[in-house]
Amino acid sequence: MAVLSERLRFAGALLVDIEMLSPVAVRTNPTRSTYVVYSGVMPRDSRIGGSMKANRSVPSATVIPVLIYPDVREAVDWLSTAFGFRERVRIGEDHRSQLSFGEGAVIIGDVRHDRRPPRQGEVTHSVMVRVEDAKAHCEHARTHGAQIIAEPTDFEYGERQYTAEDPAGHQWTFSETLADVAPESWGGMSVMPDSPNA
Repeated sequence: MAVLSERLRFAGALLVDIEMLSPVAVRTNPTRSTYVVYSGVMPRDSRIGGSMKANRSVPSATVIPVLIYPDVREAVDWLSTAFGFRERVRIGEDHRSQLSFGEGAVIIGDVRHDRRPPRQGEVTHSVMVRVEDAKAHCEHARTHGAQIIAEPTDFEYGERQYTAEDPAGHQWTFSETLADVAPESWGGMSVMPDSPNA
């Protein structure tokens, strides 16, 4: 399948550069016309959170949680060692740090003004991170001091997940995909597909 260098009009308005996508299959529909199924990230209207300008000072992820820790440097070291994050930008000695994990990102911030880490016995959020092997990741995190809240468990929606708490009290759920499962098969409902090809 040759990569096409043409531009494709999608949904009557959105222009997509086919070179940004990867051909994954050739299919024939009931009318006997043949088409190529592509996968990749489709740019979206920047006014609603899609195609963004690149900036080396900000992670490229679209959604970036900011988590508050009493000691930024200690948190960066621990999250890197126990969970496998990588530091990409450091801001001041103990003010902020940007961490990456695959295509995702998180910002670690210091305590200041009304920003505080979680309080004992309170869970206000959890960050989900996709990993290739949840069991191995869990064992690695455990050996580096993560408190395992929930052991790796296989769920009907096609994921194996475990939950850990870091020393500052933030909860993290690490998820390994076991199978591509339609939400309707376990009681969910697809509201909007992840891609226009779905």
